[in-house]
Amino acid sequence: MFVSKPAPMNMPANTPPMFRRLEEDMDINFGVILDDELDVPQMGQRIFEEIFRHASGNPTKSEGLGLGGHEFVPGYMGTVR
Repeated sequence: MFVSKPAPMNMPANTPPMFRRLEEDMDINFGVILDDELDVPQMGQRIFEEIFRHASGNPTKSEGLGLGGHEFVPGYMGTVR
């Protein structure tokens, strides 16, 4: 998984076991479709609401954990790394 402070992202879990294992870092559980809790249009609405919530300034779970600071190191003009 890639997390970057300049470009935070919602972390989706594809299956219920994955979500349970990584719940502290997963924002969305797609597995609810497999468990017949939601259908695809309802899941789409949930995804939209989650993205809107984060775009409105609420932190993602990764941001709340302070992750992403080491994955993005900006360079300077004229320097080579």
